[in-house]
Amino acid sequence: MTYANNKGIPFVIMAGETERNNNTLTIKNMGSGTQEALSIEKVLERLTSC
Repeated sequence: MTYANNKGIPFVIMAGETERNNNTLTIKNMGSGTQEALSIEKVLERLTSC
């Protein structure tokens, strides 16, 4: 997260055990600090709409 903040990266995608078990990815908005678990398709939609 520190690296993303230092580089000005707007979003970070996290894929841990919980995400793997639920077939989701967690996307974090580095500007607002909000995060949500989404399907891979929804993550792609969210990122391509920015």
